[in-house]
Amino acid sequence: MAQHQEHEMEWRSDALCFSPRSAVTLSDFFYEGRLRGANKLAHERRLRAVCAVCPVREQCDDLAESTEVEDGYYAGVTIEERIARRRHPT
Repeated sequence: MAQHQEHEMEWRSDALCFSPRSAVTLSDFFYEGRLRGANKLAHERRLRAVCAVCPVREQCDDLAESTEVEDGYYAGVTIEERIARRRHPT
């Protein structure tokens, strides 16, 4: 990775999903196909609670939008919600 790109990603060290003290792990944010129904909704509520207080939520959302990620849960937004936002920007 280019040094410029590495510098732009330094914010990740402040992300709660990267914190060893967090109640969640990074892999929790990539759950597509593993959860359904009430389990999926409960899992997403748990992730939203973490993202809601994350100090780098805005940078996370910017990353997901600028790279048009196709999987994962970024900045409190599911992939389904992200795709809908792209189709119908405000």
